[in-house]
Amino acid sequence: MPLKRTRQPLNWRDVLYATTSDVQRLDRVIRYSSIPFSVPEATSTHSFWVTLYSALICTYLEDSSPPLSEVLLYAVTHDISEAVTGDVVRILKYSTPEMKQQVDRSEKILIDKLFPTLLKKITIKPTKKTKVIVKAADFMSLFHFMRREAARMNLEIIPFYYRMLRDMKDESEKVPRWIVGLYREMMIEAEQVGQDCFGKHIGNSRWYREI
Repeated sequence: MPLKRTRQPLNWRDVLYATTSDVQRLDRVIRYSSIPFSVPEATSTHSFWVTLYSALICTYLEDSSPPLSEVLLYAVTHDISEAVTGDVVRILKYSTPEMKQQVDRSEKILIDKLFPTLLKKITIKPTKKTKVIVKAADFMSLFHFMRREAARMNLEIIPFYYRMLRDMKDESEKVPRWIVGLYREMMIEAEQVGQDCFGKHIGNSRWYREI
């Protein structure tokens, strides 16, 4: 006998629709698609790591941390726009302040249009501190991804590896003092890994160039 829908106080059909809609494209969006990585990473995988690292950062901040639910919700949805836009290459997105502003504006329009059911229930208004935490976790995810590629001796990523280091340094000069130490540790570790894996190739123009 087929099941009949009954009137319920909560609209579970909306919940079901939200979880089976376009947001699942995140499994198919490959990050850094213009970079010759040996093992690709989907946006959904990246979002998991950013969420995990954000939780870890919060445990170290202890009482001074924002509500964990706010941080985790923002972390797990911070790249949801890529379900529509695909991965927007960082070098392009941050090429000028005007480009960053326009990309952000376009992403918001597309998200509001395609994910109204999902976002109607998930209201994300992160505090400045939450944004700082998730941004640091985002860099941690990038660092660990690059580190694995370096361990595979993928020489083609050398320019992008050192671009990551420059971006980390730039970001470390903007963040509050309470998170600067994390960036410093990432940069120290990234420099050492780069030297271990790419040391003899850094001065070779065949592999190393500014981007």
